[in-house]
Amino acid sequence: MRKQYPLKVYGLMLVFVLACFNPTNLFAQNLKEINGVVKSASGNLAGVSVTVKKNAKIGAVTDENGNYILKVPENSTLVFKSIGYKTLEMPVNGRSTIDVTMEISNLNLAEVVVVGYGTQKKATLTGAVSVVKGDEIAKSPSAEISNGLAGRAPGVIATNNSGRPGSDGSSIYIRGISTYSGATSPLIVIDGVANRPGGFDQLDPNDIESISVLKDASAAIYGAQAANGVILVTTKRGKEGKPAFTFNYNQGFNTWAKTETYLNAAQYAQMVNEISIFGGGSPTYTQDDITKFGNGSDPIGHPNTNWLPLATKKVALQDRASITLSGGSDKVKYYTSLGMLDQDGQFKDGVWKYKQYNFSGNIDAQVNRLLKLSFGSQLRWQNQQGSPIGISNTFSSLVGALPTVLAKNPDGSYAKGGLSNGGTLNPLVNSTGLAGLATLKKLYSLNTARARLDLPFIKGLYLDGFLSVDFGNTDSTNWNKSYQVYSYDQPTNTYTPFTENGALGLASLDI
Repeated sequence: MRKQYPLKVYGLMLVFVLACFNPTNLFAQNLKEINGVVKSASGNLAGVSVTVKKNAKIGAVTDENGNYILKVPENSTLVFKSIGYKTLEMPVNGRSTIDVTMEISNLNLAEVVVVGYGTQKKATLTGAVSVVKGDEIAKSPSAEISNGLAGRAPGVIATNNSGRPGSDGSSIYIRGISTYSGATSPLIVIDGVANRPGGFDQLDPNDIESISVLKDASAAIYGAQAANGVILVTTKRGKEGKPAFTFNYNQGFNTWAKTETYLNAAQYAQMVNEISIFGGGSPTYTQDDITKFGNGSDPIGHPNTNWLPLATKKVALQDRASITLSGGSDKVKYYTSLGMLDQDGQFKDGVWKYKQYNFSGNIDAQVNRLLKLSFGSQLRWQNQQGSPIGISNTFSSLVGALPTVLAKNPDGSYAKGGLSNGGTLNPLVNSTGLAGLATLKKLYSLNTARARLDLPFIKGLYLDGFLSVDFGNTDSTNWNKSYQVYSYDQPTNTYTPFTENGALGLASLDI
């Protein structure tokens, strides 16, 4: 028996729900109106953010004359923020008018920026240079440096066209694409050396001190190579002090940015009939077929297969770990690190994976009053694997697979597939290792030696030179295997084998 509630009870329940979601509308707070003027040493400040501490939802912005007005709870503290000025906190303490004077922050002006010809303070920097600290890059869980750089440097555009582990970096453009016929990528300079093998995407973000992006004339020192801008990567070095040991670990996940909704079996059958009738032919499927596709009454003879969820995962994990040791004295400073990256792919039972191990070490020695020597080395081992069919072909076959064919037979074996282009491949098999294995192994070694000699007869004059010895090695292997699929006959309960991807029992090796 259904119980009837009086109207008053419903009214009380409604009030209770509103109270849970928005208590400030039901229970009066003691709000106090505060106004004032925000100034600096040069005059009134516009665009200053005025908020309540620990409650940023209550706030206001100063107008063109520096005036602000807002209502705040009693005994609260106002926070005044503006770019280029020190953040200021002022307690209300019962006041209704609070005028403040903000001080210019000199912290950013004293910061040293790496440019094409050395370093320069921000206060004297006139070129178009954007700087991103390595700590900011390390906050991003992305495996590629280019993805972590996106959104952190003005004028830098990053576009990502792949999700394959180990190859999911972004294409970088500085202030847009400057040419449609030539190279569009910026020049990459790592620790003063341009075009080092392996690029900068696979660098361990925990080893990066800063990234400077040179735009326009700031990059002119590198000549024609800098037509699309320059990205300067400076890695970390040892600092004077006691030995410092750090361990960093983060786990991230990759998921689909967008998934499309495709026709189910009944919709596909209906569409095929309409096309056939429109072309003057007869329907391919009967109405009984379409009904069975839709209601699932005959899952073997009239399947309704949604291929993407069968082959892919919603989330793919990735892990990164790094150990660093640094320190030194006024004579010798050192820095060393070990890192690991492990990426999984988006396919269930798939072979798309990526592993990386990296080592970085450097030492700076003040040999005597005039001579300083520096040595640095980076080693990186990368192992990328996948299917020889290719990730693009695998994904396109999943998208083009017919929803009216089985993915797996009743006994669990792979069924003979069907593609919209007439092919008979089972795309579910393509996403696994049954079709073979493709591996791409890379080894990079980046080595630098540097010497600086101060000339004693002229103060401030010195000789500086460095030697860079880099090499890389690539080992690529493709194993193509044949596999069997089975066509199931439901009335006779028999399976007919078919061989795909070559002759059964034979494998090919491409090196």
